Amino acid sequence: MEKKEYQKSIDYANRSLQLEKQQRRPSSRVESFEFLATCYMEIGEKEKSKYYMREYTNLKDSITTAGRTNADTTIKKMVAEVDKGHKENSKKQLIITSVMVLIAIIVSIILWRRKKRIIHKKYEELITKINEETKEVREAEVLPNLKNDETKSSIVITDETVKALLIKLEKFEKSEKYLRKDMSLTWMSNHLNTNPKYLSEVIKIYRESNFTSYINELRINYIIRKLYENPIYREYKIAYLAEECGYTTPKVFVNAFKKETGFTPSYFVEQLKVSA
Repeated sequence: MEKKEYQKSIDYANRSLQLEKQQRRPSSRVESFEFLATCYMEIGEKEKSKYYMREYTNLKDSITTAGRTNADTTIKKMVAEVDKGHKENSKKQLIITSVMVLIAIIVSIILWRRKKRIIHKKYEELITKINEETKEVREAEVLPNLKNDETKSSIVITDETVKALLIKLEKFEKSEKYLRKDMSLTWMSNHLNTNPKYLSEVIKIYRESNFTSYINELRINYIIRKLYENPIYREYKIAYLAEECGYTTPKVFVNAFKKETGFTPSYFVEQLKVSA
C-alpha cells in the first residue's frame, strides 16, 4: 500500500473517531486506535504510532477491566438473588413446618382431651352403676327363669339340668371361688359336678359370655367393689390387687380391667382418691 493510500486510511479512521464521540462505542474507538497506530508505523511516523498504540492499550485495558467489573457485579448480583431465594425458601419452609407442627400439637391436644373425657365418662357411668345396684338376694329354692325358645343352643340340655346348673352358678358367684388362680373350665365343671360342655353353653346363653370373659367380669367386679367400698385398698400396689382378685401377673390384671371398664385400675384409684 502506498503512502497516500495509508493517508486515506488515516483520514477514514479519524472520521470514525469523530463519529464514535457521538455514539460512544468504545469497541469501535479501540479498533480505530489500533488501525491508526499501524498506519502511522507503516508511513514512518513513529511518534504518532506510539501515541495511538498507547491510546489503544489504555482503552483496551479499560474495556477489559470494565468487562470484568461488570461480570463480577453480575455474578455477585446473581449470587445475591440466589441467596435471597434460598433464604425466602428456607423461611417459607420454616413457616410451613412450624404450622404443621402447631396443627399436630393442637390435634394431639384435642384428641387427648376427647379421650380423657370419654374415659372419665366411663368412670362416672361405672360409679353410677355401682351406686344404683341393689343387692339381689336369691333363694336357692326359687328357680331362675329360663330363656325362651328363641335362644338357640348348640347342644341339647334338659330344662331341669339348666335350672340346676343356674342355681349352682349363683352359689358359685357368691362364693368368690372365681378368685382361685387355678380357675379353669375343667376345675369349675368338677366343682359344680357338671359337664364342661353344659357349663360352657349355660354361661354362653344365660351370662352372654364365654368362660374366660365370665370369670374376668366376676374378678374385675369384685376388685372394683373392694376399691370403691374400702379406701385401704386404694393404697395397695397393682401387683397386690392383681393377686387379690386371682391374676397371676399385674399385666394380665391391668389388661382385663381395662377391657372390662375402658380405663386402667390406676386411673380408677386416682379418681376415687380425688372424689373422696
